[in-house]
Amino acid sequence: IIVNACTGIEQILNDDGIIIYPSPFNNTITITLSNSNHNKINEVLINDIIGQNVYFNQLISDKMVIDTKILSSGVYFLLIKTDGSTITKKMIKN
Repeated sequence: IIVNACTGIEQILNDDGIIIYPSPFNNTITITLSNSNHNKINEVLINDIIGQNVYFNQLISDKMVIDTKILSSGVYFLLIKTDGSTITKKMIKN
């Protein structure tokens, strides 16, 4: 039997049309809108596991690269607000 170890997922493509990568992440997270369900990313918030806000950006764009070097290893929740909705994604920092 041959087993190849899975060390991570390069990108996550969801039915909501948002691509988030890499997962798990180290120093950056990239968020991209992949279809016309949403026009632009209006706000991105990152909350830690206890709900404290550790990052906020209010930038209107269809792609964002977030510097996450200052975040400790652990579980985080991305709240992505677009023209059409608010989407929450769970992410893990190595």
